[in-house]
Amino acid sequence: MFKEKINSWNNSKRDKACKMKYLHELNDSMMQISELKQLMGGNSTISSITVDARGIYETLDESRGNMKMYFEENDCEAAPVEVMCSLDYEKTETEMFLNITSEIMHSGFTMLDIGANIGWYTLLASNVYRKEGVNIYSFEPSPITCKRLKKNIELNELPQTRAFNIGLYNEKASLEFYYDIEGSGGSSFVNLREREKVKKIVVDVEKLDDFVEKNGIQSIDFIKCDVEGSELFVFEGGRKVLERDQPVIFSEMLRKWSAKFNYTPNDIIQLMKGIGYECYAIEAENRLRYCPIVTEETVETNYYFLNLEKHRGIIQKYGGQHEVR
Repeated sequence: MFKEKINSWNNSKRDKACKMKYLHELNDSMMQISELKQLMGGNSTISSITVDARGIYETLDESRGNMKMYFEENDCEAAPVEVMCSLDYEKTETEMFLNITSEIMHSGFTMLDIGANIGWYTLLASNVYRKEGVNIYSFEPSPITCKRLKKNIELNELPQTRAFNIGLYNEKASLEFYYDIEGSGGSSFVNLREREKVKKIVVDVEKLDDFVEKNGIQSIDFIKCDVEGSELFVFEGGRKVLERDQPVIFSEMLRKWSAKFNYTPNDIIQLMKGIGYECYAIEAENRLRYCPIVTEETVETNYYFLNLEKHRGIIQKYGGQHEVR
């Protein structure tokens, strides 16, 4: 909209008549931008949209910690665009995330965001619990996406939030990775959506257990894991940490994605069961449903793994007392 007008002005005589025409066109374009106000207020979590020297970003309301996120060229399926379209992002999952983290929040709370993308859950936790001084470690293997993640962390001024340009896996290696240009959230170690607009790159991965030991992380309270199909390998590489700290785990599990890696969500459920966890599907904003097995009829794609003893209170409050043994 603006590019054509700027080029027209630069290629004009730049006299008074051209300037007046340019001013009118600029003003008309600005008035069109004002239509974005229709996407704010009411049921929307957006409180403002800002243009600065680094780009365009949206600021969300207090329910989302007044978090800020930049829009990025081509990444049309990213969280900021989804918020504009749906007025929020992963509303049911986000509300449950805030409910459960509030139950276990304390000063020095430590969370791992594995597969952070541009940082929805990283920014959400860091902003909502800013006063508690939460520690967030965010992992994103794509250098392009990780750069955007760090840009958003800087925009929100979050000194205790750190982003690492690595993936977590069950080994230390350099692996092929398919970066989805138009939907970075769908990037993975296989071309999940079989799209043409993907860029094949090589990324570094390591084991969660090794990362925690190397960085001297004493205790982990919460793990969010969404790595587009390779979740099992993340947990295999972090079994020692899971056994040691018994954190609350929030993970995506899709049958169609895990099949691309030759396993099923039930392999994750069994792995977790051996560590003392049970699986709960996110059924609604304030409700979890005990899910001992994923079948063809299972519709949920996001789950919580809760330790039967350590997280008894959460299970009773959100998942039903009858599941606690």
